[in-house]
Amino acid sequence: MHTRFTRALAAVICCIVLAASCTRLEVFATSTSNTKYSNLDSSKWNLVWSDEFSEDSVDTNKWIFTIGGGGFGNNEQQYYTDSTENAYIENGCLVLNAVQESNGEENYTSAKLSSTSSWTYGRYEFRAKLPGGTGLWPAIWMLPKDINVYGGEWPICGEIDIMEYMGSDRDTVLGTLHYGNPWVYNTGYYDINGSFEDDFHDFVLEWLPGEFRWYVDGKLYQIQQDWYSADSSGTYSYPAPFDQEFYLMLNLAVGGFFPGDPNPADWTSTKFYIDYVRVYEYGGDLTPDSGSSSTQTPNVNLLQNSDFTTDYAGWTTWSENGAVFSVADSTLKADIYTTLPNTWSTQFYQNVDVYSSTTYRVSFRAKSSVSRPITIGVEGVNNAALFNSTFTATPEWQTYTYDFAPSISCSSAKLLFFLGNVDGSQNVEHTVYFDDITLIPLPDDIVTNGNFANDLTSWSTWTENGSTYSVDAGEQCFVANIPTTLPNAWSAQLYQVIDVPAAGSYRVTFKAKASMNREIWLALEKDGQSPLMDETMSVSGDWTNYSYDFTVSSAASGVKLVLCWAMLAQQKTWPIRYPSTTFPCIKFLKNYRRGSRILSGFCSLIDPNIVYFKDGGKLRGYILRRLQIERPTNGEIYQKVKWLVKWGRVFYALVY
Repeated sequence: MHTRFTRALAAVICCIVLAASCTRLEVFATSTSNTKYSNLDSSKWNLVWSDEFSEDSVDTNKWIFTIGGGGFGNNEQQYYTDSTENAYIENGCLVLNAVQESNGEENYTSAKLSSTSSWTYGRYEFRAKLPGGTGLWPAIWMLPKDINVYGGEWPICGEIDIMEYMGSDRDTVLGTLHYGNPWVYNTGYYDINGSFEDDFHDFVLEWLPGEFRWYVDGKLYQIQQDWYSADSSGTYSYPAPFDQEFYLMLNLAVGGFFPGDPNPADWTSTKFYIDYVRVYEYGGDLTPDSGSSSTQTPNVNLLQNSDFTTDYAGWTTWSENGAVFSVADSTLKADIYTTLPNTWSTQFYQNVDVYSSTTYRVSFRAKSSVSRPITIGVEGVNNAALFNSTFTATPEWQTYTYDFAPSISCSSAKLLFFLGNVDGSQNVEHTVYFDDITLIPLPDDIVTNGNFANDLTSWSTWTENGSTYSVDAGEQCFVANIPTTLPNAWSAQLYQVIDVPAAGSYRVTFKAKASMNREIWLALEKDGQSPLMDETMSVSGDWTNYSYDFTVSSAASGVKLVLCWAMLAQQKTWPIRYPSTTFPCIKFLKNYRRGSRILSGFCSLIDPNIVYFKDGGKLRGYILRRLQIERPTNGEIYQKVKWLVKWGRVFYALVY
């Protein structure tokens, strides 16, 4: 979202954008606010199939055993059997057990079960306790009943991973969709304090037309709404391939590309316990909410545990070369001990949904024991860069803020911080700190026609001394031609009346340039009160980006966004800032009809006939010719006021 502002003896103003910034609220990584189905009635989920595992053995009317090995395309090292050593019922639970034994083909045996029933859409509930150890790979997932419906091969047909667990990463489970051609996978992560092998946990997938939602222990951690299916003949219509019947699978793999080679010495358990499996169908209307597929609540932080008050919850850390992460005093700390060969050699990240229709603001605090560059980025499918920037962390805490609009929508994109060897100089031991990381969707631009694509529609102009205005259609920018005889800051204006929709902090951004070096005055004013924003910026012959923030305590309508450029900034009088180019010149302002009152006033060194002062708004309605100004030294009447102008609570006067 580019914005601009200019001037050329003359001023040129292009693209004025006003967007809201962060109100600090913490929610889960993906909030229910971006669901297509905000009004589902939980009471209308009807149980249609289940297995409570209350029998003495696996119910073969409900489950089919897979027999065989060969890696299954993943370089897995187990042989699946129907042996009661590998799959059995124990204390009302199904147990899938990995055994280190050779059967002539593989060095491990295990079990894989597929449901005899299949469904399109529904709610799938599981309660399970997972095995832990390097190379163990328990999963709950789904494949299409008829692989030939779309393309006849994987991944075009689609795959739904309700839960996967890499045994060596004991505090993290994954939920993933596989689709596309070539292969695309979108993965969300859920972390806990502790290990998934310590106790039973609830895993839930809600599969709705055009949307998947993953939960762990009742907490929603991921929503996916974007995918596609394609083969050599072309692309199938969305929501293909996830609009057909899929069946369930429960399995415990050993080894493979995902978990790595097995290490039995690291195994604390080899048993995958499943307490129950329940499938529900929705008995109500499944019409998606109108226009909700890519909406997120503005100003709501999308990140979990932004201030690290709950240790690492929501965050994933990784290093290939010995960096150590820790949390202390609600601050993330990374001790980097050795030379890191790549930018990505050490990193931490969190998954979040981003949409191409939305502009986001990421903000955080950071410092480093030695000054060094760090790269922040947002990555989509297959590490596609949706945003990246590099900043320099210093030994002092600094706040960094970036706005970005991703080129594509992506479920479970990664917000990443790369702490590796960004520029080839990170070869000394040092420590990096982070805190208060927020990612918020910004609301739509409050300013109308901020890029001047529709000429001056929604804008108003005013001049008291011959300024002329136009819109350059080629550059899509506003051009103000300014004569040299404008006496006041407000003698030439461009303005728009806007509505500020809610309490919070806002940012106005633009670009500007001018045919000569000069200053411009930007203000936001409401009902003649003190300005919500008052800024002076220096502009030159080069396009320069400007950004200013302001805060309101409540929604406000009829707010005037105004740009003034006639008078030099040294003569600007609203509000009183007492620049070095002023000195006290007024002691007393007198009204012969209503008495007198002591005031503080200042004269401009640029023009001693110009004075300004603050009164608190009590001079409204006074007869200007009756106002006089006294010298501060002896009380002598110094000059009469020629005219008096009130802006908010500040008065600006020309005396003679």
